[in-house]
Amino acid sequence: MRVSNTYQPTYEASFLNSFNDYYLRMLVFALAAYAFSGRGFAYVGLPPLYAGEFVLVLGLVAFLLSGCWLAVLTTIPSVILLSLLTWVTIQTLPYIKIHGFNALRDSVVITYGLFSFILIALVVEQPVRLLAITRSLARLLFIFCPIAVIAYYITRINGRSVVSWPIEGNFRVLEVRPGEIAVHLAGAASLAIVGFLRVSKIWIVILVLGIALIATQSRGGTLAFLSAVILAAVLMNKVRVILRILMAGALAMTLAFALDLKVDFGSNEGDRSLSARQIVENLTSILVSSDEGNLDDNKLWRLRWWSDIRDYTFHGPYFWSGKGFGVNLSEADGYYADSSDGAPPLRSPHNAHMTVLARAGIPGLTLWFLLGSSWFLMMMRNIYLARVCRDNAWAGFFVFVTSYVTAIVINASFDVALEGPMLGIWFWTLIGIGIGGSIIYRAYGQSPFGIWAIYPGQRELSQ
Repeated sequence: MRVSNTYQPTYEASFLNSFNDYYLRMLVFALAAYAFSGRGFAYVGLPPLYAGEFVLVLGLVAFLLSGCWLAVLTTIPSVILLSLLTWVTIQTLPYIKIHGFNALRDSVVITYGLFSFILIALVVEQPVRLLAITRSLARLLFIFCPIAVIAYYITRINGRSVVSWPIEGNFRVLEVRPGEIAVHLAGAASLAIVGFLRVSKIWIVILVLGIALIATQSRGGTLAFLSAVILAAVLMNKVRVILRILMAGALAMTLAFALDLKVDFGSNEGDRSLSARQIVENLTSILVSSDEGNLDDNKLWRLRWWSDIRDYTFHGPYFWSGKGFGVNLSEADGYYADSSDGAPPLRSPHNAHMTVLARAGIPGLTLWFLLGSSWFLMMMRNIYLARVCRDNAWAGFFVFVTSYVTAIVINASFDVALEGPMLGIWFWTLIGIGIGGSIIYRAYGQSPFGIWAIYPGQRELSQ
């Protein structure tokens, strides 16, 4: 039962006063570092333990200190997530003796789900934390848009000349992949669509230029961005605004295509040039064959691998258990590809769903899809109730989280995303924020968003 306007938190009085509050600040910092530095931050630590594991361990301490252990299981997605974590643990423990730390590393595609429980517990313990973390994410994404484009350009042009960590492997400090940038640009665009960020035309132009750059390099990232933005626009009844921007972009694309404008990165890492022709080629290659061999080769290589995984699970000996966590799937399935950029060899089939199927079998995949569908339906129900009750800020919050998660899932369907901390921790954190927000909305109604300004200099959100 909802009780409206009975909880009026004071941000200054209740935030940053305990270990859990300091942990929340550290988590936001880690999310920012993963967004801006990518794999560069992921390798901070003492191998085989890195920054993600350190943040997770401290998060479990915060979870225990919160005392909200049972409250996190008051939603259907939470119960399904616990079941999925249990199944993956069962599929991981026997392989630790065989594959060592690789078994634990491969299991993070699901075991990072512990971040969801951590976020739920922290938000339920102090509902004002939902304001704090969303406010921090808004600030982060607002400045991410212009900086991300520059950062990605630097990594492409300079390659190995960018400063590297003094550890084995010579990993770059700044190494952000195009799919990751596309996901965070989708999050930033969603914030603007729901009205949590009032942005200038210059910011929008930079956003469009950024996604144009990504569109030449990552088909999955482009599809993730477009899907998330369109979803947010539809849910917020702002389709006309997005159509105007898309029409302006299409006009610019047509002109650039006619003039054959092109920017060559000049790197030796196989980057495609920034041009309207390359963007069109990438987008059309998603559905049809492409004249560029490398586009079709990448697509067919993945489709063959995914087909093999379906065969040995749905119709083969790995129906119930999968191949477990720890085995290198690329070697076991005959699709071994050594890395050319100093990164560890490929271990996953560029699709999070296929990774879960191959490693955890049909039961794991079933729980995975039940979790995703139940979480999405819960978000849709929250958005509907918020719109009916004219809780505009709450509706915007749930649309933002849903769009962001949608972008990550779509990108993870074409790339190695959830298997690492760069997007894996982001994904499970957003899942937890969505569940925690649902619990708070169910209990407190319109508060606490009715009194909140999203970032300094902006007016308070109207109801």
